[in-house]
Amino acid sequence: MTDSPRAYTSDELRDKFLHEVRTIAAYWAGLPDHDRATGKAMTVRDRCDGVAFSILALLDGTTLDIPGIDLVFQPDEEDKEYYIQNGENWIEPGTVVSTTLRHHFSSPTQQTADETQG
Repeated sequence: MTDSPRAYTSDELRDKFLHEVRTIAAYWAGLPDHDRATGKAMTVRDRCDGVAFSILALLDGTTLDIPGIDLVFQPDEEDKEYYIQNGENWIEPGTVVSTTLRHHFSSPTQQTADETQG
């Protein structure tokens, strides 16, 4: 508790966010090479997926220290016209894609299947 409560500054929030990301990376890097409960090897892919999922969960606001964070696309003003002229889809400025990101993160098996189909 503080004597004079105030809103966090953007610098303070950035620092808190980066601290959490560093903590996530350190956690996954520090896991043993084999799961002690199952004996299953911890692959590099397992660690990378763990880091990615944990960061998505952080953005979703599942930690106690940081609420959910909006991930908002901010394309250049000229992008829309460029894509239209080239017959391609474009991204509207301000499009938010951070609704339950961790739930949309596919498993390595599903991701591999998606990559081979797309």
